[in-house]
Amino acid sequence: MILTPCRLYIACTVLFSLKITYRKRRNYDEEVFLRRYANVALERLRVRVSAADLSERQTNPFDGQPEQAGTDAVHTVYRSTSSRTAHGRFYFPEQGGEVMGITLREWSQQWLEVYVKPVAKPSGYEHYYDNLHKHILPKLGDMPLKSLTTAVVQHFLNEESLHGNLRTGGALSAKSIKNMRVVLDVCCKRAVADGMMPANPVAATVYTHCRSKKHNIMSDSDQKVLEKWLFSDLSLNNAGIILALYSGMRLGEVCAARWGNYDAMSGTLHITQTVRRGMVDPEAEYGKRTKLIFSSAKSDASERDLYLPEVLQGLLTVQYQRFESLFKRMPNADDFIIYNTVGGVMDPDHLSSYWGDVLDGLGLPHVRFHDIRHTFATRAIEQGIDVATVAGLLGHADVTTTTHYYVHPRDASMRKAMAAVAPVGAVTHAWQNTRLFAPKSAEEKVPEAARRVHRRRKHIAECG
Repeated sequence: MILTPCRLYIACTVLFSLKITYRKRRNYDEEVFLRRYANVALERLRVRVSAADLSERQTNPFDGQPEQAGTDAVHTVYRSTSSRTAHGRFYFPEQGGEVMGITLREWSQQWLEVYVKPVAKPSGYEHYYDNLHKHILPKLGDMPLKSLTTAVVQHFLNEESLHGNLRTGGALSAKSIKNMRVVLDVCCKRAVADGMMPANPVAATVYTHCRSKKHNIMSDSDQKVLEKWLFSDLSLNNAGIILALYSGMRLGEVCAARWGNYDAMSGTLHITQTVRRGMVDPEAEYGKRTKLIFSSAKSDASERDLYLPEVLQGLLTVQYQRFESLFKRMPNADDFIIYNTVGGVMDPDHLSSYWGDVLDGLGLPHVRFHDIRHTFATRAIEQGIDVATVAGLLGHADVTTTTHYYVHPRDASMRKAMAAVAPVGAVTHAWQNTRLFAPKSAEEKVPEAARRVHRRRKHIAECG
């Protein structure tokens, strides 16, 4: 047989096709082997789980620890925390939640423990936890992730906006709906990234955008009444209010300030910490769910040096002497500048509640304790202090935050500014030159009824 170029081409094509077919078959056999091995490993894992282990897993919360099924070919296996565990249900993160029907409740519990709690501040974790357990999970918790569609989430948000208030059963604010949507959105994004669901159903939902809330500030007259009361009765609680009123410090920063952060020679107070009452165990008995939690300042910019005015330097001198008188010792560096009756930290919630009682007792309009901070910033701007300096005093990293949230025009300032608006020209009485006040002509002095009769006669004559 003569090997012509055509025959050589056909032979090469056949050999190449056989090679491709062989590779496909080999890959298929390997895939089948890996699947069978994974099923065998999973079955062995199920057999190893005893009844006692199952009951323990059913009652304890998800601990976030995976179990390996044998080799890298087998996906990481997690146990569910619901009754599905008792039936040996497992799910593979890379294959999607719809494979084993994992519910939103099961996934959110894992998400909180594995992805949120290790990195979030206590306040951030509480925000996620409260939104999930108070609003989202009671309505959507038992739904499989595969059933969580955009229409379902949209219907849930609509119902919560109308009847989501847990106290009254009425409507929720647009800000509450936005917060709820953000929590559900982040949770579902993580589920999509882990292969638990094909797409995020929250992304396409719509909601009413909340308008910026107007912050209240105290008027000059109200502040004068408050100051008269504070300086006439310098109690331990009033000392905390005075420190906030003339420094712009946050409530948590006021209660967390220690003597070790204060330099009496220069009158400088270094802000490093904040304190708040936070959740410890939401499932614990009443009275044991919260405790005072100290943490670093809110941001890097919040860790700052405050050069206290004379009124506050005098206040701290009084606080120091009173501590010596009450507790028969000098305060050390770890003692608090604003302290309670036993020399410990002042509870921020107690000081905030006391602030409301003071306003009620003095008959002043109610403003939040945090509004003292808004008042400080607004007063500073009105006194001619530049915005960049005020931003540094408040601990803001961006000047726009100060101007947007804390600097508010007051009615007195706007009234004074509008009073200066006048015509550009040298006009003494501008309205006297208008037609309204100008002398009327002889025709305009004729009564309107007479003019109508005159026009009618003129029209008849013209039509003739």
